[in-house]
Amino acid sequence: MEVRVMFYMHNVPGRLRIGSKILKGNHFAADLVRKALSAIPGIGVVEINPLTGGITVYYNHKAVNHEDIISLLERMGCCAGRQYCILG
Repeated sequence: MEVRVMFYMHNVPGRLRIGSKILKGNHFAADLVRKALSAIPGIGVVEINPLTGGITVYYNHKAVNHEDIISLLERMGCCAGRQYCILG
């Protein structure tokens, strides 16, 4: 049985919003993800709501793209195999 751990994504250049079931209720994991994302050059603000699992990343789209951010989240186990729906 496949478990979906990332449930949505919305991206406009400079802002990426993602929901992760792994981060929901997990303050420790949310803090690790926030620190890892914040260390990437070109990422400005990272907001994570551990109550909902919501992640909002504000970034310089000329320095980093949303695919790089999603790849890091996949490597950290926050989202698996592009299991998300892109919202318009």
